[in-house]
Amino acid sequence: MKIVKIILKGLIDFFYHLFVALLAVRLYAKRALPDYNKNVSLKGLSANVEVYRDEFAIPHVYAETERDLYVATGYLWPRTVSGKWIYCAGLLLAGCRKYSEKNLFRVM
Repeated sequence: MKIVKIILKGLIDFFYHLFVALLAVRLYAKRALPDYNKNVSLKGLSANVEVYRDEFAIPHVYAETERDLYVATGYLWPRTVSGKWIYCAGLLLAGCRKYSEKNLFRVM
């Protein structure tokens, strides 16, 4: 009877920690996604700039002037790269053998 209690306690403990870990991953992943519908005003823009993201979340910038295009691209670039970096680093930390550190920079 004592062994059954130990096994039952171990199973309950395991599933509790699994639930907490999955909940934490879900909350972290939800916060990590940027708001693509957000309107941002940048200093240095002379006209409206529209950013469209396709189904792969690749930004396409439409601007009236070339300077506005460069300003918007300069704003988007660090956010796009850091998002990919965090995604790939998360895969490496999770122990995904498919991705190595060499492949990390290929994805970016």
